[in-house]
Amino acid sequence: MISESRHKADTVAKLSILEDDYFSEYRYGGASTASLQSIDQDKRVIYIGNFSKSIAPSLRIGYLVLPPALVESFQRVRFTMSRQPPGVEQAILAEFIRQGHLERFVRATLRTYRERKAALVDAINMHAKGLLETSPSGTGMYLVAWLNPGIDDQGARTTIRNFMQTQRKTNALRSPLDTQADG
Repeated sequence: MISESRHKADTVAKLSILEDDYFSEYRYGGASTASLQSIDQDKRVIYIGNFSKSIAPSLRIGYLVLPPALVESFQRVRFTMSRQPPGVEQAILAEFIRQGHLERFVRATLRTYRERKAALVDAINMHAKGLLETSPSGTGMYLVAWLNPGIDDQGARTTIRNFMQTQRKTNALRSPLDTQADG
């Protein structure tokens, strides 16, 4: 008879891992980190992604990189859920990628995000010195700022609100697509 702990270990070993590495292409320096799926020897990682986060939210096209043993069952589920995928949009996206436009778009937005993040950190250091401390991050489109110990959170809230209003007036917090629309 198998012990309960061995049974649990065996069950966990058979589970798949779901990986959604949606900011992997947005690194601000250093070598990129390999996805779990790319180093998966046991064929257990399901890699998911979509183009809504990197190109446009309205695109609504996603993808899966599946272990070979799961492809057929996922195809059946996909067919059951929707018999008509967005064929025209998929064909246009495939051509967009094939012609290298996606790679150029990611490089351009990465440059924009890097500049905006640096401007935001500089502004925090200038306008919220002693109030907030930012945590360095080499990836993603986010910034973590910590309230320094001993700071009144209500006073900090007012200061941060004023800071955000200033940043909006100087366009530091505009959408990355705004620069694309400016021509």
